[in-house]
Amino acid sequence: MYDGLMLIDTEGRILLCNPAVRRFFGIESDIDGMTLMETLRNAELMDVFSGAVKKRAPVSREIEITYPQKRHLTAAAVPFYYPAERKGISGIVLSFHDVTRLKKLEDVRKDFVANVSHEIKTPITAIKGFAETLMEGAICDKENAGRFLLTIRNHAERLNSLVEDLLTLSRIELGDIKIKKTAVNLNDAVDTVLTTLRDKAGAKGLQLKKDIQTDICEINADKNRLIQILLNIVDNGIKFTEKGEVTITVKSEKIDDESEGIRNFIEISVEDTGIGIPKQHLSRLGERFYRVDRSRSRDLGGTGLGLAIVKHLVKAHGWQLRIESAQGQGTRAKIIIPFVTKI
Repeated sequence: MYDGLMLIDTEGRILLCNPAVRRFFGIESDIDGMTLMETLRNAELMDVFSGAVKKRAPVSREIEITYPQKRHLTAAAVPFYYPAERKGISGIVLSFHDVTRLKKLEDVRKDFVANVSHEIKTPITAIKGFAETLMEGAICDKENAGRFLLTIRNHAERLNSLVEDLLTLSRIELGDIKIKKTAVNLNDAVDTVLTTLRDKAGAKGLQLKKDIQTDICEINADKNRLIQILLNIVDNGIKFTEKGEVTITVKSEKIDDESEGIRNFIEISVEDTGIGIPKQHLSRLGERFYRVDRSRSRDLGGTGLGLAIVKHLVKAHGWQLRIESAQGQGTRAKIIIPFVTKI
């Protein structure tokens, strides 16, 4: 059974325990004959058990455990009678259902709704405020009217970008965006990205470079989605780099794995010389709306969804995304492609 199951007498002594319970609670020894309290040591669980004994009725509660890893379990205690005609209860059937993933999804959903509401409210409030100012007479103020209208347009564009990114994420998750792999010339794809972003980088005095291993010609990928991935990553590099360069590097690598032998793969990396990312934030990169520096990212026009889109598109290709960084030392985003069409 995937769910945990225990049979306990009315004194709290364990009569039977399946392997799932041991896995949930990190128990390695045989606990049959021991008490519930001395083995699982969980006050909430004891309340569930004692409640079922006293009420002679089913009792359930969601409990949280931290060892051997953090889990959320639904614990249900149901009285049993043996033989069936017995008047007093014989013991308690205690079951555990792991709802950790559901709990995480629920938390993600709540965060998502809260973040969307906040992100949409900010530009709408600005648009409404400046529009009302213009209507109250500022439209006749030639010195400031143009600036107010420009601000309204910028916030409208930000709102449009936010909606487009949300729709893109939704289409990826629903499977509406299909990955159609063909042989893609890497030089052409990288040149498209650099040409698109050259003016933006030039405005900050940054250089865009490429370093593609000469014997790598093509990879098997969806060309448009590959360009979208690289555009998002390079654009991030430009936003958070004040001086220096952003470089796209393509090279072949080998991994000598004891279980799988020697494996070839291509690594596409985008490295900048920017402000870098503190170590504690790295594990959360790619979450929707997660920003290391919220105020700065918003000021630079980010929606907080760019890396989430990258993460989904990379995964849809069957590739891996790894981000390495240290505060003040730049950032390197690496795409690991485990199979190669041509080298």
